[in-house]
Amino acid sequence: MDSADDDAHLVAAAQRRPARFAALYDKYFPQVYRYIAYRVGSQQDAEDLTSQVFTEALDRLDGYRGQGTFAAWLFAIARHKVVDHYRQRGDVVSLESSSAQGLEAPGAAPEYWAVRNEQRRLLAWALQTLAPEKQELLALRFFAGLKYGQVAQALGKSEAAVKMMVYRALDELRARMLAAEEG
Repeated sequence: MDSADDDAHLVAAAQRRPARFAALYDKYFPQVYRYIAYRVGSQQDAEDLTSQVFTEALDRLDGYRGQGTFAAWLFAIARHKVVDHYRQRGDVVSLESSSAQGLEAPGAAPEYWAVRNEQRRLLAWALQTLAPEKQELLALRFFAGLKYGQVAQALGKSEAAVKMMVYRALDELRARMLAAEEG
């Protein structure tokens, strides 16, 4: 059974008994949280928004009809929560404050940390220079870990278009990073 079939069974069970929504929550919480944390840059805001995403998903679960994958539907809610968050606040996310924590090698040499921090700073700068649509695309694909088809459904585009857009965004990101390293 693939993930979409598994999700369909989990959704059907949760629609019959809302307490079973916990299985979907457990499955998708890490991805949704990572995506939102990347987009908002604040742990507290990410926790609040992630909670709001799952609350809204549970509230709207009876309206989910299986058109597209559950993951795409859930991340569409997450995208709207992030947009609403910025609409209300009117400020901009700092990518450097949203760096992955707890994923580093414990006991690594100081040189490792210096290089790692410089790479992270350069990547954060390069990501910020991309158009917002490209930032969103890369966040869904890599921070949230969605498959191309799921990103396509979340964005309302074809899978082929999303693959090409990701390729071009990564190519642009790579070029900006190389230019910054050389300059």
